[in-house]
Amino acid sequence: MGRRRSGEMPRVAVVKPHNHVRVRIGGRAYWLGKAANGSVTKGQQRKAALLWQQFLNGGLHERETLTKSATDSGALSSENVTVGQM
Repeated sequence: MGRRRSGEMPRVAVVKPHNHVRVRIGGRAYWLGKAANGSVTKGQQRKAALLWQQFLNGGLHERETLTKSATDSGALSSENVTVGQM
């Protein structure tokens, strides 16, 4: 399997055994849901393009965004978090 040129968006593919859509970005697989009639939908292509753009901007770090959204909302504070609250 050949490599793509840098800056080129990764291919959005349908994984045949379960008919799910996947894109690999930065060595990670991102699942975009079930394939409609065995092909990628426009909505799934848009999601993949959005993920690719976030990756290029340096902002696609799943763990960081999850912790930021939890602390920004004030739901959890790292000082007073118990196991039961997590």
